[in-house]
Amino acid sequence: MLPEAGDIDWSVKMLDDKISSIVSAADDSKGVEPAGDGVSFGDIVLSKNGRFANHYFVVLKVEDNFVYIANGKTRKVDSPKKKKIKHIQVIGKSEHITSKMANGEKITNAEVRRSLAKAKGETDE
Repeated sequence: MLPEAGDIDWSVKMLDDKISSIVSAADDSKGVEPAGDGVSFGDIVLSKNGRFANHYFVVLKVEDNFVYIANGKTRKVDSPKKKKIKHIQVIGKSEHITSKMANGEKITNAEVRRSLAKAKGETDE
């Protein structure tokens, strides 16, 4: 005996709803708050997942769904960390670094550390 057409539509809808709820629950359980499409170079971000969770970084480059980030200490400007955009949270923007990058000037690790220290001081208050 074959199921009725209405039964199949209902079953597909139920499976769709179940899959959606599982996916959203999995995203919520990770505590990830995606940065969204508004990420640009010079942004100060907080890593939400991985080895560097809860560490601050400066975005040096944006590429598709990834950003290249550095903190000037464990992750230098010369070897930035590649991280998925959905695993970071934008905290602020470093105008100094943004302007230097826009002008094509080289950014130093000391400048990155200074920008992060300034941003952390503002967010801790």
